[in-house]
Amino acid sequence: MVERGPRQGQVTRYRYNAQNQLVEVNVAGVITRYAYDALGRRISKSTEQGTTTFYWNGDVLLGEINEGVSNTSSDGSTKPSRSYLFEPFSFKPLALVQHGHVYHYHTDHIGTPREITNARAEVVWSSTFKTYGALALAHVNEVDNPLRFQGQYYDEETGLNYNRHRYYDPNCGQFTTQDPIGLLGGMNAYQYAPNPMTWVDPWGLKGEEGTEVLALPAPKNSEPWMPGAPLISEPGPKGGMMIEMAMSPGQTRPGGWATTDNIPNVNYVRNELAVTPEFKPEVGTVQKFLIPEGVQIQRGTVGPQTFEGTVYAGGGSQVQILNYSDRAKLIPIGEPRPIN
Repeated sequence: MVERGPRQGQVTRYRYNAQNQLVEVNVAGVITRYAYDALGRRISKSTEQGTTTFYWNGDVLLGEINEGVSNTSSDGSTKPSRSYLFEPFSFKPLALVQHGHVYHYHTDHIGTPREITNARAEVVWSSTFKTYGALALAHVNEVDNPLRFQGQYYDEETGLNYNRHRYYDPNCGQFTTQDPIGLLGGMNAYQYAPNPMTWVDPWGLKGEEGTEVLALPAPKNSEPWMPGAPLISEPGPKGGMMIEMAMSPGQTRPGGWATTDNIPNVNYVRNELAVTPEFKPEVGTVQKFLIPEGVQIQRGTVGPQTFEGTVYAGGGSQVQILNYSDRAKLIPIGEPRPIN
């Protein structure tokens, strides 16, 4: 339990779970609760007005359903109250779909929304922000827009921005909890970025200079990890870690998923590693890499996947490179090994 106050005559109490995730906020007796999935993504927010459920594609927010709002399509299926479209493999918003209407985002040089227009090119939302993201002035507010800095979602009930792995307070320009990856994120465990005019941090882990921060595409079937199996998040061990990676024909750069297993053939890639044809249509070679010491990884057992009625069982070992920029740090060992 963390207490802050008084602020505007009110005391705010924050409650965290064992994973250091914010699960409850009490502002002068008004309570908001949050829930998360196994990957640490926020999947619901409950207030006195009702519950909002969130849907994700990897680390990118797809949409939300608000309790009490009509969310039923003509065919009887459930549809989001609000859907978001982003630039490919990016956290920069392109469009908002709400109640059958399409709105278009206009962002600044770092991908922060500045205006939203409707199909008739009329401005329906426009705001000016302070340097660290706090709202300075709302010029037009005909539609609601919770998106802030790349990867951030504004919570009106707390004034905080949800930033994937933790929460950001735009009024003081810092995160509310320490960096989950420790000193790998920088010397200041609460810092958002050295310069918020040119840096972004969509994951709430480590700021990146420049605006072209790529989002990792998520597996489109089951969760990538075996249910109930241990899942460990840690920096690469002393001396580094040797891995193998299945490569597509013509692929030269490392991807974000690998294994500590010895890959004997394509059948092993498809079944034990559950790499579906949808994710990687062809596998031609295996490349060994060394993950340098300190690179943040997640490792565990491959979970089952399905594609076009076929079940790929999984069960092999799996290593995920958590930060996209760290892929470039992987060191190739030897030449690619052909497999069939």
